Amino acid sequence: NKWFTRLAVAAAVVHTIAGLKLHYPVVGAAARRELAAARARLTGE
Repeated sequence: NKWFTRLAVAAAVVHTIAGLKLHYPVVGAAARRELAAARARLTGE
């Protein structure tokens, strides 16, 4: 019965995570410019 318990738990976890509708954050143009400038400073370009 361990295999069935694991299957049921895995299905519940997958269902819950799918329901969260996760997505990457949206970065605006100003933030992109700031990040590019910071990256250039860090890499020494």
